[in-house]
Amino acid sequence: MAYLAYLAAALSAAVAAAALWLLERRRRVRDRRRYRERLAALESTVQAGTARILRRRELTRAILEISTTLLREHSLSIVLDRLLAATLENFGFSAGAFYLRSSPGEHFVRAAIAGLPRSHTEALLGQPVDPMTFDQILSPEFRVRETYYYVPGERAAELGFPVGLRRFPELADVPRSRSGAWQERDVIAFPFFDRHGRITGLLVPDDPVERRFPNDEVIRAIEMFAALASVAVENARLATQRETATRQMAEVLRVSGELLAEERLDDLLLAILRAALRTFDLAGGEIALLDQARDVFVRRAALGRVVSEPIGAEIDPATVQRRLAAERRTAEGYYETSDALTFPFPDAAGRIIGFLAPELPHGSGPIARETARTMQIYANFAGLAVARAEVRGLEIRRLRELEEIAQMKSDFVSTVSHELRTPLTSIKGFISILIHRRGAMSAEQRGEALRIVDSEANRLIRLVDDLLAAARLERGAFHVELRSTPVNAVVQRAVTAVAMEYPARRFVVCPGGDGLASHTDPDHALRIVTNLLTNAAKYSPEGGEIVVNVGGDGDQVTIEVVDAGPGIPRDERERIFERFVRLDDQVRSNAGTGLGLYISRQLAKAVGGTLTLEESGAPGSRFRLTLRAAESGLGS
Repeated sequence: MAYLAYLAAALSAAVAAAALWLLERRRRVRDRRRYRERLAALESTVQAGTARILRRRELTRAILEISTTLLREHSLSIVLDRLLAATLENFGFSAGAFYLRSSPGEHFVRAAIAGLPRSHTEALLGQPVDPMTFDQILSPEFRVRETYYYVPGERAAELGFPVGLRRFPELADVPRSRSGAWQERDVIAFPFFDRHGRITGLLVPDDPVERRFPNDEVIRAIEMFAALASVAVENARLATQRETATRQMAEVLRVSGELLAEERLDDLLLAILRAALRTFDLAGGEIALLDQARDVFVRRAALGRVVSEPIGAEIDPATVQRRLAAERRTAEGYYETSDALTFPFPDAAGRIIGFLAPELPHGSGPIARETARTMQIYANFAGLAVARAEVRGLEIRRLRELEEIAQMKSDFVSTVSHELRTPLTSIKGFISILIHRRGAMSAEQRGEALRIVDSEANRLIRLVDDLLAAARLERGAFHVELRSTPVNAVVQRAVTAVAMEYPARRFVVCPGGDGLASHTDPDHALRIVTNLLTNAAKYSPEGGEIVVNVGGDGDQVTIEVVDAGPGIPRDERERIFERFVRLDDQVRSNAGTGLGLYISRQLAKAVGGTLTLEESGAPGSRFRLTLRAAESGLGS
């Protein structure tokens, strides 16, 4: 019995030991399995970390490699295209754009685009962006870090931002499918800085390949890439600006020599415009010059879209001054798109004698500061060329005037010689006849001879008086004595004198001048009216009627002389009042010195009146003398 009890206890102990062994074995198996699992997880973690480190190292190496490559490139367009391509390739985007400012303070333009059809790219490339868009993107609300800005699609929709770079309207209102997913209106932007810390560009990748929002590791990698690439972009931008400025300045210096050699002002202005359009890639432009006599700017030349406006149009100087003063800039020296670009033409003394108003290509954005400076240098050269051409043109005109005066004086001397010889010949001839043949002549013949001598002597006296009067007028040594003068008396004396010389003409004085008096010099007034009547009689046919109208209107008295002659062409109506001027048909048909009308107008001015040639409404000429009316009474 005891044996059985012992055996049972031993068996129980053995079973318990076996159970403990099994339990231990199971524990060891479980621990080994857990160890293997932990080891596998650790190996996986190590492998993932190693892969991540290797990928990060590879990405860093690629970033450094690309940045180094970009630093060696000086073409801005190539740098931006490669930068954008590297962003898409290394960070998992299928589209993107780079927005550039040519200088700080200016608007952004689309300088590089990737991931769009060529037609879309060509349409968008180089186009400016609404400044408010980037002002909002770069606001503190969306700044995650100084080097990273994020505008959630939901906020972009509220602000009215355009639908992503691809601009798919059908995706505009698609909600974010899940947390971390990319929404079509999402905007991530990485600023590029110049050496002064000012934002000069924005890298905006778009449309992630996996349609997931990039994680922080990718974002920080792009930030690092942007920081390194900023140096390359800034170097390329400055190099491009230097090349452009050098090219433009070289062209300005080359063209300036050509401009200074241009003699005709109109040709010079067109040459200035053509060179400006070619040098600065302009769409058009206009040039206006100051008309100093009227103190207005006059549009003298235009090319491009502005040619539809009339040449010769006047521009008020105040408008020009406002345009010159209205160049609002966001930073010193930078033009805004709202500026009316106006580059003044200074002369050697610094006075503004005109301006160049260029027209920028549509959508090109504002011009850079360096370009504006170069354009002003060009305008300075152009202003000197214009001033030189104007002086040269004035000298040429004066030379021509002197040549014309010299020719007129030569003709005048010839004419005066003839005019003096004709009456002297008549006087000498008739006096000789009276001396040598007096006894053979009847009393009537002697009287006729004496009348002819008297008439020719009077003609000679008038000629000498005209010469002396012209000389006194030229010296300004002319005496004027104004007093109240009866107008009808002056007219009657003049008509009587001229009618005796031209008996074959009919002189008609219309009623209406009774009681009219003028505050004038009676001798000068008589001379003016006599000259007008003589001129009318000279060019009217025999039997022709010469009408004299006298009238008064308030503080003025008018005397009109209307003849039946051939009349005077419209374009010659002012010229006939100049010294020595005689029309060709007048030279052929009548004698004269060309001084009568000149003296008459100058005398009219001297007594405070005017002498004009009016429309006659019929063949012939109508000269109007206007004098000041006397205040009261006829006077002496």
